[in-house]
Amino acid sequence: MNFKAADNGRGNLEMTMTNFYGENKAQIDGALVIGKSSNVDPVWDMIDSVSPRGIYLAAREDFVVKNSKFYNFNWNEAAALGTCSHCG
Repeated sequence: MNFKAADNGRGNLEMTMTNFYGENKAQIDGALVIGKSSNVDPVWDMIDSVSPRGIYLAAREDFVVKNSKFYNFNWNEAAALGTCSHCG
């Protein structure tokens, strides 16, 4: 709950697998996810050459993202959400 993540090359938050269903389903609630900020370390400033996802969703159903805010995913092929973490 209340995750905060920014400036990650592949994805900010990632849930690969979950076995929680129904009322106890796994979730990200209240996240602040920033694709690219003005706070990138100049030594690692390769963020412009990648296309990250804000959250990679789980490989199973019943995973919820709610009350979350996404900012600055408007370059290359970056996107707020990505599907199926580590699917082949």
